[in-house]
Amino acid sequence: MVSDRSVFVRLTLASNISRLSKVAHNFLSQSCDQNYDEELALLHEAFQLIVSQLLTDSNNCVRRTLLLTPNSCANLCVFFGRQKTNDVILSHIITFLNDKVSQKVDQFFD
Repeated sequence: MVSDRSVFVRLTLASNISRLSKVAHNFLSQSCDQNYDEELALLHEAFQLIVSQLLTDSNNCVRRTLLLTPNSCANLCVFFGRQKTNDVILSHIITFLNDKVSQKVDQFFD
C-alpha cells in the first residue's frame, strides 16, 4: 500500500499507521510468550520501512498527514522507543522542516 499509485491509499495509510502499530504491538504482547524481543525487532523493522517511505513520499500531503494526524507522531514515537524515534522519525521531521523553510525563502526571493 505504501507504494500504491493512488494518493488516497497512501493518505489513508499515513493517517492510520500509528493505530496499526499500536494494534500490532498489543497483539504481539498478548500472543508471544517466546522470542518476544526477536518478534518485536521484526515488527519495528516492518513499520520502520513503511513510516520511512511515507515520510519521504513524493506527495507533500502524505507526509503532512503522517506527522499532523492527532497523536499519530506521538504514538509512533512510543511504539519505536527513543533510539528508533531519533533514527526514523526525528531525522525526517528535521528534513521536512528544512524543506518548508527553504521553500518559503525561495518564494520570498522570487
